[in-house]
Amino acid sequence: MNIKWKDAFVFWSVPLMLFLLWYLSDIVLLAMTALVIGSAVQIWALWMKSKLKIPFPFGIFLIYATFIAILFFSFYGLLPIIGGQIKNLIPNLQLVLEF
Repeated sequence: MNIKWKDAFVFWSVPLMLFLLWYLSDIVLLAMTALVIGSAVQIWALWMKSKLKIPFPFGIFLIYATFIAILFFSFYGLLPIIGGQIKNLIPNLQLVLEF
């Protein structure tokens, strides 16, 4: 039986790469998410540059600022509802946690 170094390298590199992908899955997922978000932002920023004549960096700033404002005001709108639910939960929490 004659085993070549190339065959051994291919045989061991595939499980090693799968192990590294599994071990570093958080980093890989974060990088892929950043790539998708960056691609989407770039499309909108290029559209703003061509149609609205807004400079590219300022367009990116506007996109992120708009997204953060939407998240902030959505949370701010839900805050009274969450506060009311917590107010109702606190008196009943002892009854729920008793066995």
